Amino acid sequence: MMSNSESDTAVEKAFKDNDSVVLQPFGHQVGGHALLMKFDSATICKPVIIRELLFYKSLNEDLKKFTPKYHGVVKVRYEKTANSGIVVLAQKGGGADDRVSNPTNGKVALDAVNLKALLKCSTGQGDDSYHHHHHNGGVVNGDYSNPWSKRCLQTQTQQLNGCSYLDSITQDYMVLDNLTSNMLCPCVLDLKMGTRQYGDDASDEKKATFDERCALSTSQSLGVRISGMQIYNKKEKCYTYRDKYYGRSLDKDGFVRALKEFVYDGRSYRTDVIPNILSNLRQLRDLINKQNGYRFYSSSLLLLYDGDQTSDMSAAAVAMTPNIFVRMIDFAHTTCPLEEYQTDPVQYTGPDEGYVLGLTSLISFFQTHLDQQHVVPLNARHTI
Repeated sequence: MMSNSESDTAVEKAFKDNDSVVLQPFGHQVGGHALLMKFDSATICKPVIIRELLFYKSLNEDLKKFTPKYHGVVKVRYEKTANSGIVVLAQKGGGADDRVSNPTNGKVALDAVNLKALLKCSTGQGDDSYHHHHHNGGVVNGDYSNPWSKRCLQTQTQQLNGCSYLDSITQDYMVLDNLTSNMLCPCVLDLKMGTRQYGDDASDEKKATFDERCALSTSQSLGVRISGMQIYNKKEKCYTYRDKYYGRSLDKDGFVRALKEFVYDGRSYRTDVIPNILSNLRQLRDLINKQNGYRFYSSSLLLLYDGDQTSDMSAAAVAMTPNIFVRMIDFAHTTCPLEEYQTDPVQYTGPDEGYVLGLTSLISFFQTHLDQQHVVPLNARHTI
């Protein structure tokens, strides 16, 4: 587990001689509700949920290999500008690392600000930009921004603009690796994993809603569904996007077609990428099978690769320096047999079978697709 001193060092480097850092929207967010922000070029940050923070701080060494690296916590404040924009500032010092409480009465104490509960105000017609972050053809200050990240940005900006006491709000944000930092054209697939999408504290109404959502999508039968996706087309030099509503609409055949689309660059299938993805998925499945008592409810799995890495590189060079990641994210509803979770209402045994089912489905589909590429003529491989 990373020590607090190691985390603090990584975070402090970003501040240098400044007391605050202006956060910018992260342009490659393809799923989720909370807006992800860029802390610096190598890291992003997201609002702290204490259960998730506890999980990152207690990760075993094996699971760390398949999660974004955790760099600590920073405190964030908000400032309104004259044109109804909002500046989001991370303050030096004052993070929540030393204030995380242990679970009590079956629930984890929440000492970080929950904006969703705090901002009980109507959504006004605010400016859909942050200070100095102007949208222009999908670009934010020279950085690419996809439709889902812009949607999250607009939603949060409108919520914050509707709050009359915004200047008094501070919130803890968790700092994590930016997995796209060294990619020219990131291709990102966000997969909602497992056959159950709610935690043990969910209401009966919420359980029924999410059970129905799983039953009507590929979650129940395959243990996985698409929550968001962006793919770079090298031929057209543009991105294709898919959101969670698209993912919920797919049956098994549609899901398989979407996986094929994810590894298609407009010219051919990325057979240099698929073996690395498969290797990681198999390693992760073996690992999850050994995690006794863990349940990763409502968590996601990110698959990422550089859509333009091979422009000046051979397949062999890509294999030597792959910019390919398979990472688990979103642990707000995870439960496990660690000390911090011993007061949870349910204690489980054995591995998370729903998560394992999702990994097995992904491995099967990617392996079948890879095998087909070895027998199908190159000029016939373009059909998705």
